[in-house]
Amino acid sequence: MSQSLGRGLSILIELGDGPHNLDELAGKLGVHKTTVLRLLRTLEAERFVRRDEHHRFHLGARLAALADTLGRADAG
Repeated sequence: MSQSLGRGLSILIELGDGPHNLDELAGKLGVHKTTVLRLLRTLEAERFVRRDEHHRFHLGARLAALADTLGRADAG
């Protein structure tokens, strides 16, 4: 797995536990804030994460839509 993909997935896993700010995510991933911010901007552009007015990141609507699709596939 590529390093960027792994880090992006780690961000999603961390956000699954609740919202985090940039400093918290950088600390948990053990990488510089600029690296995490670059990944977050990509995830945000694709709606996998969203940022609130307090600059905390949350899981986004695209991830919820994918989960919904999986639920429908399991029901069929």
